[in-house]
Amino acid sequence: LVRSALALGGLRRDTDRELALTGATAVRDRLAELEATLATATRKQDGGGKGQGALPGAEIARLSQEHARLLERWSTCVMAQGELRTAEELCLEALAQDIDAIDLIDAAVLQRQRFRRDLFWLLTAMRPVKPGAMLLVHSPDARAAVKAACRVVLEAAAHHGWRGSVHVWNEHAPGWKPSLMPGGGWGPPHDLAWLVESGTRVPPATLVRVHGGGADLLLGLEAGLHRFHGLAGEACHAWVDLLEPRCELTEAEWSALPGPPSPRTARGSPMREVFVDSDRTTVDGDELDVPWRELGDRLAEAAVVRLLGALAKPDAIDALWKWEHPLPVVGSAEAKP
Repeated sequence: LVRSALALGGLRRDTDRELALTGATAVRDRLAELEATLATATRKQDGGGKGQGALPGAEIARLSQEHARLLERWSTCVMAQGELRTAEELCLEALAQDIDAIDLIDAAVLQRQRFRRDLFWLLTAMRPVKPGAMLLVHSPDARAAVKAACRVVLEAAAHHGWRGSVHVWNEHAPGWKPSLMPGGGWGPPHDLAWLVESGTRVPPATLVRVHGGGADLLLGLEAGLHRFHGLAGEACHAWVDLLEPRCELTEAEWSALPGPPSPRTARGSPMREVFVDSDRTTVDGDELDVPWRELGDRLAEAAVVRLLGALAKPDAIDALWKWEHPLPVVGSAEAKP
């Protein structure tokens, strides 16, 4: 019980330290600015003033929406911080009275895990939000790795209420035009259920599209080499390339999308390593208590490890979210689903 109490204190201190990071305090400071601006605008409106410095209604609405979004993210993390402090105090009290506090400690660990997921969204709250994400997933050694990497992305999309789909090169379907273009193209969209039931039909390269605000922030940190243990005998690998922070395409843009790449050797350290049989996950060498079956739903816990690692190094944050932007600005036709 003494060790558990000390461990709980460590979780609380880690939480305090992370909420003091520049990315978190920047949200707090921005909230103060917005509150001051909105208070001034409200006073001027109440006074009937429309002179110099008065904000138009549309701008007030925009600032109010930004304030509500940032406040929700900040408040969620601060509330978790308070709950961990309370849990630590109760645990110490139980220790003093020689009372079993295992349930309290288990609940605190779950709270800490939720905090880490919320921390990711807090630390990215000041970044521009794009309408989606488009990824290229491919493997040099096993189709199972492509399927696994795509599954994580689509499960994360489903968890956040985003619309995700996977596409196979040169697959045809009635009414689907992109795969009929000269030189070939990507086939029609398939959902998570198709992917789960696909067996070995998943090719060594797929296009993944996810539509939803914030998908670019979370899935943009999927870039790099992924290693899976327990899927195909020896360890197998998948590369995830970031194409565009959007997924709605015109007909001309579909034709300009790159096809499956040449196999890329799995060199260097993987950004994430998943041990399917033992339910272990490591991100940039740090081990997480995130089982494989829960990785999609808890992807923000894995992403925040990469983000915190980058924040701890000078200019390392610039190496994240490196979208390739292979599509030129072509046409102005309506985007096709």
